[in-house]
Amino acid sequence: MDRVENLVLLCPTCHAIADAAPEDFPVEQLTEWRENRTSRVRQVAAVPRFSSREELAAEIRRLLTANRAIHQTYGPESPASADPISTAADTWRREAIRIVLPNNRRIRELAEANDGLLNAEDREVIAAFAVHSDAFSYNQVSGAKDENAPLFPPAMSDRFAS
Repeated sequence: MDRVENLVLLCPTCHAIADAAPEDFPVEQLTEWRENRTSRVRQVAAVPRFSSREELAAEIRRLLTANRAIHQTYGPESPASADPISTAADTWRREAIRIVLPNNRRIRELAEANDGLLNAEDREVIAAFAVHSDAFSYNQVSGAKDENAPLFPPAMSDRFAS
């Protein structure tokens, strides 16, 4: 029973409940939970390979649109950030870490997995985006402000979000 292949990660509350009433949580049920969760995680984490550049661009566009909405609502140039008593800066940082950084990472993964659908100009724009993404990540995660960090490359929108 105490083998790594039997490991099921539960929150502390659920762990205590399952341990307190093992008859209510048979091994088969716990194994099914683990298998279902593993399958969902694999689906979410999988990087799709598209058959056309248009499909790839549509997925990148979806992620960029979500990022742009957060930036326009809470970012440094947003109307909310102009209000001196606004909490927009805190919200911006939270949403950047929660949504924008994972979206940026996903865009890069999509581009790498579907490199054969990209042309030389696309690859250059993705490379510029990667430099921006790394610097943006550093600024958000560290809380520091690297003034040399490149801004979002407009060519990214031109090529993928239009």
